[in-house]
Amino acid sequence: MKHIKVFEEFVNEKFSSSDLKKLKKFADDVSYEILDEYEDDFDRKSRNLDPDDYSPEAMFDYIVDWGDGMTVKEVMDEFDWRTLTWELGLA
Repeated sequence: MKHIKVFEEFVNEKFSSSDLKKLKKFADDVSYEILDEYEDDFDRKSRNLDPDDYSPEAMFDYIVDWGDGMTVKEVMDEFDWRTLTWELGLA
């Protein structure tokens, strides 16, 4: 739990509260798209995909890490999960 709190403090220092809201909404949208697109694959045991790995919280953490050093606008403009399917374990 201590590591999570440190990460949250780091993210909160990095972004303003309005930027955090935008980024969380963006991560929520990305999560919804992935869960919708791969809905059938999550039901199959052969793919070993866990929907929890693509939850809004998990995607927020991933996107923050992916966009390290970028502004929220840059992250939202440049992040396209469909080009990162291999990295996200969806390929």
